[in-house]
Order: sequence, then C-alpha cells, then structure tokens
Amino acid sequence: MQPSSLGITSGIRSGSHRTLALVVDISLADIASLATAVGVAVAATALLLQRGQARTDFEDTVVKQYREIIKPNLVLDALLNDALSETPDAERERLRQIYLYLDLCNEQVFLRAIGRVRRSTWSIQWSKGIQGNLEDVEAIRSD
Repeated sequence: MQPSSLGITSGIRSGSHRTLALVVDISLADIASLATAVGVAVAATALLLQRGQARTDFEDTVVKQYREIIKPNLVLDALLNDALSETPDAERERLRQIYLYLDLCNEQVFLRAIGRVRRSTWSIQWSKGIQGNLEDVEAIRSD
C-alpha cells in the first residue's frame, strides 16, 4: 500500500467469522497539511470577528458622542425652547434628566431588539428597572 492511502483489507479467517481491518496510513505531512488548513480557517474566522467588533466599537463611540453632546441640547434647547421658555431653571433641568432617562430606555430597547443585549440581562435587569421607574410616577414628578 502506498503512503497516505486509506484502504480496507480483508482479515484472517477465524472460525466462521471473517474480520475486516481498517488500514490507515497517514504521514506526518498529511497531519501538518490538515493542521495548516484548520489554522487558516480559525485565523480567517478571528479576522472576521475582529472586523465586526471594530465596527461595533466605532458605532458605539459615535452614538456615545451624539448622546453626550448633541442630543440633550438639541431636543430641549432647540426644539422645546419656546415651550419651556417660562419654565424655571430647576424644572428645566428635571425635565432634561427625565428626557435623558427616557432616551436611555429607548437605546436599551433598541440594543435588545438588535440582539446586542442578552435575554437574561434584558428580562432580569433592564426591562424590570425601566418598568419600575416608569411606574413610580411620584419619583418622576418630584425632585
């Protein structure tokens, strides 16, 4: 039999039973080739995952900048400025905090919807916290 071949040979007759023996002749070069192929597949998978993670990190950074800098000021000052013009500063700040919390809740719902948050985190922590905070109307109404 030639090296690197796979063959099935008939064994010795023992009594009325015939045995089959599987003969496998694999060389070290065959094992090395297989290991190389597996290594290439693992490396390619790692690169794809790393690329996806880099994109996610970038998106998260942009969203964070938007949420910290632009969004609160844009909504409260630009869009609601006329409606809140006679509102005392303390009340405006409280409304700003409520808006920021509702915006965070919206972001949490979105992250769960696109699969970036585990079901257990959502059901045990986030959704129950949102529900509890929104049901506590007195906490929202008071300072």
